[in-house]
Amino acid sequence: MVENFVNDKKKIYISMDLSTNRLLEIEKLFKDKGIKIGRCENMDLQIVINSYKSFSKNILQNNYEIYIFVPPVFEESIQLVSMCKDIFTNRNVEIFVDSGTNKNIQKCLKDISDQLEHIKVVIKDSCDFDTYSDLIKSTKENLVSASEKYYLFQSPESILKMDLGGLTKKNYDTIRNFVKTRLNVKYDIEVKTCQLSSPCSPRDRSRKLNSLSNKISSFNYRCECTCEIFKDYSIGVILWTELFSNGSPLNLSLLKNNTYVYQTTTGKWKYTNVY
Repeated sequence: MVENFVNDKKKIYISMDLSTNRLLEIEKLFKDKGIKIGRCENMDLQIVINSYKSFSKNILQNNYEIYIFVPPVFEESIQLVSMCKDIFTNRNVEIFVDSGTNKNIQKCLKDISDQLEHIKVVIKDSCDFDTYSDLIKSTKENLVSASEKYYLFQSPESILKMDLGGLTKKNYDTIRNFVKTRLNVKYDIEVKTCQLSSPCSPRDRSRKLNSLSNKISSFNYRCECTCEIFKDYSIGVILWTELFSNGSPLNLSLLKNNTYVYQTTTGKWKYTNVY
């Protein structure tokens, strides 16, 4: 089946809840057939293959025509949304799921459908506002805080030497650790989860990390701290309230009829309506 897709010149993404050794065996089978396959996203490849764990933690940078999943059994129905987080678009795509988890996925779909029938929640972000005063002029709603604090840090010498156009994993770790240490030492704030965006991140990563509707819809974007390093090496840092900083399922019915206000990594203000 996959070979037929390759022959039709379709780009394929495969994610499987299998061991690394098993994935390598599958990858070798395709390579032996002369098919271009790899684990890092590259549009020169015909197939990109990853473990489900890697897929669920990352944001896909490219679009594919075929998605093939062998996911784990989902304990919470909302986990199904994380599987489809990068492919909910208007494009025509085909999704194939391992039949071994078919009953579990059907149950998740039914649970989500049943909840939507009763809840019908609409979540919408506002545009950016330069100041809090500008924001409150545009809405008459009672505002609930979604972010606690905003900071703008200047990078130390070790980060100033980095090429922001091509940061390595080690560079990302260094920047995150700097933010965590600075918060701890200067403000006595301990942060464990920190998500980072940079000039070389995927095009929409900053937008997704600065979107509260995105955090409500997917626990993968929730964290205690969101930070972004800009081209001038300044680092915008947001601390989120407890409600939006952990991966626990959110009770959407309790969020309804509220307007949440927060700052973005640029220091601007936004609000998100849940109704």
